[in-house]
Amino acid sequence: MNLLRSEPMGLYMLNIEKNFVWDVMETIGRCSCLHFIDTNKSSKDKTRTFTKLVQRCYKALSKIKIISRQCIKYIGALKSPSSVKFFMATLEKEFARKEMDGMAYFEAIEQVLAETVSFLNAQRNKVKEMDRRCTNLMEEKYVLMKAADIVLTHMK
Repeated sequence: MNLLRSEPMGLYMLNIEKNFVWDVMETIGRCSCLHFIDTNKSSKDKTRTFTKLVQRCYKALSKIKIISRQCIKYIGALKSPSSVKFFMATLEKEFARKEMDGMAYFEAIEQVLAETVSFLNAQRNKVKEMDRRCTNLMEEKYVLMKAADIVLTHMK
């Protein structure tokens, strides 16, 4: 047993019929105690069934990281779920409440993430523009104050 592992592990091979892959992998993924090893390394990524979905997940994750960084920068620390099980239970309730399956919910999340990142980018640009304007106004104020001093000095 490796020092970095907290539990003993076993290595198993799972063969799943193509029609059931999504359901089986979704169920297994909910366990949150598995590590997958790609035994089919010879195939090209582009020919694999779920390559596009994995890429979408990575894009969603990068958007979440962007949002998190901005929240931490302007708001402070973010609150994380207490555990994976709690997070998954909350998602299950949300699926049931919205009467959506996992894929439809993921698509809705992608849409919200895209809108949020776009909104944050627009806000960041506005803050930069306000900062630039503030700097310009401060410079103009300084110049006007110096000009007023010069004029008042010559009037005396």
